[in-house]
Amino acid sequence: MPTANKVRFGLRNVHYALLTSTTDPVTGAVTYSWGTPVAVPGAVSLDMSNESDMNVFYADNVAYYATSTAATYQGDLEMALIPDRMLTDIWGDATDSQTGVVYEGASSAKAFALLFQINGDQQNDYYVLYNCTATRPAVSAETIGENAEPQTQSITITAAALNDKFGTIQAHTNENTDSTTKNGWFNAVVYADQGQ
Repeated sequence: MPTANKVRFGLRNVHYALLTSTTDPVTGAVTYSWGTPVAVPGAVSLDMSNESDMNVFYADNVAYYATSTAATYQGDLEMALIPDRMLTDIWGDATDSQTGVVYEGASSAKAFALLFQINGDQQNDYYVLYNCTATRPAVSAETIGENAEPQTQSITITAAALNDKFGTIQAHTNENTDSTTKNGWFNAVVYADQGQ
C-alpha cells in the first residue's frame, strides 16, 4: 500500500501550457484544450493563496447559515529568470528576425495552465492550475556588492475556475495516483470535468 507524504519540500519542474477555450454556438457549452507544456527552469518559490469569500447570514441573533466560495487562487511565482519564449507565448512579445531584438507590446496576456512538482518524503506530488493569467515580470536590477547574489524575477498569477460543470480550478496527485499519470504529467495537461 502506498505511503502518504508526511512533509513536503522543494519546488521544481515548473511548466506552462497555453489554454484554448471554444464555445459551442448552439449549446453554449465550453470545451478546453491546452498546448504541450513548456518547461521553465529555475523555480525559486510559489505562493498561491485561495481567495475564498465567506458569506454569513444572521438570524435568531446568531450566524444562522454560512457558505464559502473558492473560485480563484492568487499569488506569486518567483523564478531565476523568465525566459523569452514565455514572454512571447503568454504576453505576445515579438522578436525582430533580422536583429534578434525582442519587442514588448501592449497586448493582453494569454491564459495558460501552470504545472509544477513538489517533492515529499515518500513521493513527488504533481499539480496543475488550469486557468491562469499573469502580470509581466518587472524590469529591475541591482549593482553587485561584496557578494554577487542572483536577482530573481516574479510574476503575479491569478488562477480562476474553468467554466465547466465542476468549476475546476486545480488538480494534484497523491500516493494513490498511478505511475503512468505521474510519469506523463509534464507531457500533456491532465483534465477531466468532474461535474459530468
